Amino acid sequence: MSFRINRFFYLITSMVIGIFFLILGIFGTVIPWSPSMKEITANFFLENTLILFLFGLGFLLIGLSLLIYTFINLRHRYIHIKTGNHALLLDEAIVQHYLETYWKKHFPDTHVPFQIAVKKNSLQITAELPSMPLTDQKQFLEQVKEDFSDIFGNILGYPHDVNLFASFKNNSSH
Repeated sequence: MSFRINRFFYLITSMVIGIFFLILGIFGTVIPWSPSMKEITANFFLENTLILFLFGLGFLLIGLSLLIYTFINLRHRYIHIKTGNHALLLDEAIVQHYLETYWKKHFPDTHVPFQIAVKKNSLQITAELPSMPLTDQKQFLEQVKEDFSDIFGNILGYPHDVNLFASFKNNSSH
């Protein structure tokens, strides 16, 4: 499923669930304080079995669709990149693993937060790197570029350059 369909389905599901609980909450807070609402509610449940069945069926279908959506998203997520006449599928978990290993190798005591995105058939990595002296940053980024070219090009078969958007944390002791 594409990102837009996933996002649309997520937004619709969240909105329906939010509205459901909002209405249920309002209804639940009004019933105990209003004798006429108690009577109306009791009569509704006793007399409108078809409507209750349809509500139950609707909730059943919503629950089923949520389960299906969950199972679909449990599968591996792939990064789909078109390169001319060829298409490349990279398992996002593998890319994630390579990057985590790479950052752990260079910064063993620090967790490096990063994100992976594909924009215009280009693999983009955004990372917040730990502080290092300004004079070392350029050399380090050049080394990262070479390493990424090796990892993604030679090992994973990605034919283009990887775009790294890096920022370095400020360190007040420098």
